[in-house]
Amino acid sequence: MKVTIRKANLADIPLIRALSESIWKRHYISIISLEQIEYMLAKMYSTEQLSKEITNPNYTYFIASADGIDCGYMAISVADADSYFLNKFYIQQENQQQGLGEAIFKLVFDKLSYSQIQLFVNRQNFKSVNFYFKMGFKIADVVDNHFGDGYYMNDFIMIKMKGK
Repeated sequence: MKVTIRKANLADIPLIRALSESIWKRHYISIISLEQIEYMLAKMYSTEQLSKEITNPNYTYFIASADGIDCGYMAISVADADSYFLNKFYIQQENQQQGLGEAIFKLVFDKLSYSQIQLFVNRQNFKSVNFYFKMGFKIADVVDNHFGDGYYMNDFIMIKMKGK
């Protein structure tokens, strides 16, 4: 399988929205309600929100492809001079368990100089938590953040230190 990534631009917003709809509704339905999924998608993946993020110089979206087919995306932001926050990392279910996530992760982060990478992941998202463990992350904290409209994000904060 040939894995490639490219930096996303404003023309990729419909693709990111379509991927997020498909991925979230298939993956998160066993973790959170459909109502919460739709609420979060509307807030996080509106054209306006994605435009703001894609044009922010401290925020970068990547589109991931396997054998020429767009199948996922990643968004990272600069946390400070030598650390990053992994905001989003999603791959279509049919493309998981093939080494694609690890390949994408390495393509992005092996080129960056960093002391640490931090992320939030839902505590019930066992597949993702285990993937991040495999990639060298450790659980640093447990948080329950109000997302709006009575919904909460019940997350682990995970951190990967360079060289660990």
